[in-house]
Amino acid sequence: MTNKFVTKIGTAVCAKFADYPMRKIIFDSDQEAIDFCNLIQTLDPLKKEDIAYFNEVCESYVDPDIRKLTTEREKLEKYAALLAEAHLIHPDLYSKNNSLYHKATKTLSIPEVVAKEIVRRHVEKESLDSIMNFWKLTALNPNPQAREGLFRFITDLDLTLTNSGLFIAYRNVVNLTEVDSESLEELSQLYIKTVRSKKSPALAKLYSINDIFGFKTFAVIDCEMEDEKFNAEVLRVVKKIHPKYHNNDDGFENPNYDDALFIDEDEDDFEPEFIGEYEYIEQYCTVIFMGNLSEVYSEKVKNSSEIKFTDDRTKTMSIQLGVPVSLPRTQCDSNPDVSCSRGLHLGSKNFMKPTSFGNQALICLVNPRDVVAVPHAYGNAYKMRVCQYLPIAFAEYDKNHALVELNVATMETDFDKYLMQDLENLREILNSVDISEAVDHQIIPAEFDWINAVGLLNNIKKNIEQRVINV
Repeated sequence: MTNKFVTKIGTAVCAKFADYPMRKIIFDSDQEAIDFCNLIQTLDPLKKEDIAYFNEVCESYVDPDIRKLTTEREKLEKYAALLAEAHLIHPDLYSKNNSLYHKATKTLSIPEVVAKEIVRRHVEKESLDSIMNFWKLTALNPNPQAREGLFRFITDLDLTLTNSGLFIAYRNVVNLTEVDSESLEELSQLYIKTVRSKKSPALAKLYSINDIFGFKTFAVIDCEMEDEKFNAEVLRVVKKIHPKYHNNDDGFENPNYDDALFIDEDEDDFEPEFIGEYEYIEQYCTVIFMGNLSEVYSEKVKNSSEIKFTDDRTKTMSIQLGVPVSLPRTQCDSNPDVSCSRGLHLGSKNFMKPTSFGNQALICLVNPRDVVAVPHAYGNAYKMRVCQYLPIAFAEYDKNHALVELNVATMETDFDKYLMQDLENLREILNSVDISEAVDHQIIPAEFDWINAVGLLNNIKKNIEQRVINV
């Protein structure tokens, strides 16, 4: 055996194994040290399983607090090394005075929590688009306290970002209408399910499935109608939810059978007629390709003006899917020490309850620039006040009354046009006022001059336009 060394000095043991550096472990007793040395003598440094076992045994003797400090120190050292080579992470990043900067926001350093997330995504080979765009939009927020509160939000909670830098929040609303919203709600759930599976709604093929007995549903199916496995995929979807499917009988109960033959289902000898699975698909079921899920859902949202909601407290807000809800920023309370005050209220998953402030939960997109305050009073069950948000879909609660969260780091959405319009509106405002007015009226941060602000707007718009073209 080679490349193995172990020596005992009192209750301390120094051991070198394979290509790993020397380890020093101090034991509680002399016998423990002897047992460890004897164990090492039985291991072969040329065997992978023995190398792994050696590391496992050594780790088990290291004090947990020391191991945690060592791991944290290694992370910090790696973070500092990557920070020093920031331009290798992304050509728009650079390091100065141990801080990370973006060329488009050079008057503001990137906060450590965001910088660490950028580094983490780089190390894990994840896309940087969402976190970089999130930072640029946050840099446009004129309120330093709101920016700080937002960074606390993302430190303590897993935040879902869109590729364009918007983030997801939630709120309950009161449903004002009694119109049939089932198809919109079903499409909404399918849209969110697709997002959760980390697929792009724009690439998801949407089909409507109907049968002659009145059953109807929507489904995303990853193959063409001409594909030989298409019918099997349709059956897979239908069999899960069709009320007349009997798994034990391997078929669909014909709901018209008893009416046609005047048979009473309550009679002891009643036996329903069953339709075979593929007979059902070929003779009783109609499947229609509707387009990609993104376009169909967006169109459905756009045409859902009759489905309206309001807030539970004042009953004065008009809220619709796909329509921005806004208040002038100057009418919102920016004091984070005030827990409940003027502004549009949104919450994290932990804040949401099915019986609070309405009977319908909504998923909302928020521009970080529009965050007004993140109150200190709520611990990790955060809520926030914003001056604008965009409701995009129905949210749902599970059987334990907990909100079903969008637990993905980055989600694809089809609402970039909302952000583009928002940025265009900001650009028009900047063109109509001088820089001192823009700062005084909380339009841009005090750290920016006109050139910085407009340059950042152009940078964000260019990035989004390139994304749209690439998609």
